[in-house]
Amino acid sequence: MLYENELFLLCALVYVAFALHAALGFGGNIMTLAWGAVLLPPEQLVTALLPVNVFVNAYFFARY
Repeated sequence: MLYENELFLLCALVYVAFALHAALGFGGNIMTLAWGAVLLPPEQLVTALLPVNVFVNAYFFARY
């Protein structure tokens, strides 16, 4: 169970990682899993990040 400040930190980490993913074109999941493993088990992170990754990649596909 995450506390409010841990949830905010996780959201900030996901935002930064996927902003870097948008700028670089790769690495959003790797960075999020590496940084987020401090707060949650990787299994929970992967299931939560899969829809975000699909959305970001679909946006890139539609844009380019």
